[in-house]
Amino acid sequence: MSLLSDWLFTSAFGIYMAAALLGAAEWSLTRYSGGAPRAAIRCGRMGVALTVLGAGLHLGSLVLRGVAAQRVPWGNLYEYMSSVGLIAVAAWLYLVWRHNVRRLSVFVLLPLALLLFIGGNQLYAEVAPLQPALRSYWIAIHVAAAIMASGVFLLSGIVSALHLWAEHRPVKRLPPAEHLDRVAYRTGTFGFVTLTFAIITGAVWAEAAWGRYRKVGLCSAL
Repeated sequence: MSLLSDWLFTSAFGIYMAAALLGAAEWSLTRYSGGAPRAAIRCGRMGVALTVLGAGLHLGSLVLRGVAAQRVPWGNLYEYMSSVGLIAVAAWLYLVWRHNVRRLSVFVLLPLALLLFIGGNQLYAEVAPLQPALRSYWIAIHVAAAIMASGVFLLSGIVSALHLWAEHRPVKRLPPAEHLDRVAYRTGTFGFVTLTFAIITGAVWAEAAWGRYRKVGLCSAL
């Protein structure tokens, strides 16, 4: 199953790259006046469809990885990066559906593909059991929250950069700066709350594992 998981991961990366290219085509074909010709709309829709397909394969990769290891699929840095990438893609698809920002796909999918490329090539690790210190039910709570926060913060950072671009050098192909600011604020707020929960649960896990709280983590959360 680990080989199939690796194959699905590689396939998801390739599909994300193809979706990013379609997003770049939509951005390039969109007129500077802000209008979108039929070809640009078609490229954008195809890009979203590929992104959904890639997310499905990506999810299958993580599920098979967990089944092969008989544990949660975020027990090492490679699996963590892969999980962060999947959360970021899922959050992006939600924003595309909810806030009509599909035109920005190329600016989101290319950094995500780069993240997965680094994770798959530099951080890859063979399937193995968890280290003794990590064998706790807290890994399913604390690390899952950290993964969600990291994925959403990644997306929030990209949208914030695009907001600064739209505010200081307006481009009609970008959504209004106020709209981007609202999206960045909401994603950042969600990420902050989730990260706070992750820090608190991490401190509780440390107390359960080593008999003391991680005071720095608790102070940061508060």
